[in-house]
Amino acid sequence: MKLGGMLFMSKNDISVVLATKKRPVCLDRMLTSLIPAMRGVKYEVIVIDGDSKDNTLEILAKHKVNRIFIESEQFGAGHHSWGELYNFGFSLSDAKWIMYCSDDIIFNENCFTSAIEVLNRQLDAVAGGMFFYRTIPSDCLFDIYGIDYTYGDKLMVNYGLIKKEAFWEVGGLDTSYKFYCADGDLCFKLYDAGKTFIPCPKSLVTHYKGIDASSQFHMRYSKEDIDKYKKKWAKYVNYKSSLDPRRLWLTDMETENED
Repeated sequence: MKLGGMLFMSKNDISVVLATKKRPVCLDRMLTSLIPAMRGVKYEVIVIDGDSKDNTLEILAKHKVNRIFIESEQFGAGHHSWGELYNFGFSLSDAKWIMYCSDDIIFNENCFTSAIEVLNRQLDAVAGGMFFYRTIPSDCLFDIYGIDYTYGDKLMVNYGLIKKEAFWEVGGLDTSYKFYCADGDLCFKLYDAGKTFIPCPKSLVTHYKGIDASSQFHMRYSKEDIDKYKKKWAKYVNYKSSLDPRRLWLTDMETENED
């Protein structure tokens, strides 16, 4: 990265940014999975905690996470959008690659190791790598590893790495989305800027689906966010996709590699 005519090297390969609130069991499981997933990779974890009153801070201390920011101290009282929280976290990043993370997932062994090896060999047009994920419990085959398509025919980074430089070139996350669709919006902005993403078939994520108070709170914004997203990106999403479900399956890629 160039600053004031001087060249500065990032201290880390990856910054994992995580907004969490009152889910210490999930948080512990996710952070435990990071260690074998990051083998040989320099990384940092940046946490925005939603004023948890449980043992969240103890879990973070257990995993030696020391870049912790309390939401109310940084933003004031009240609810703040997903984009606000993660833009703040990414503004503190000291890495080439960034990831918006959630506390209800776990990573497979060497997940990030494999992704970095592939991404660092790509041309500048590649803005990131997409991890294959499954959801448990699930219906509609989402318990099989895959990558989602957007409302259209573009693949989306639900979980994966994004080049920090490209992230800020397109203005980061749109903070007007309350909770949903800001990630898909970011992907469309990068596609619109001539960037692309590549699948990382050795990088796997398991998402543990649960409906808690936080999930119920965010669901109330789903229709508003989705309607805004479809209207903004009508040139990409103004037709019905024939894909059902809208996913690129890991098994399909494995079959292609065998051929």
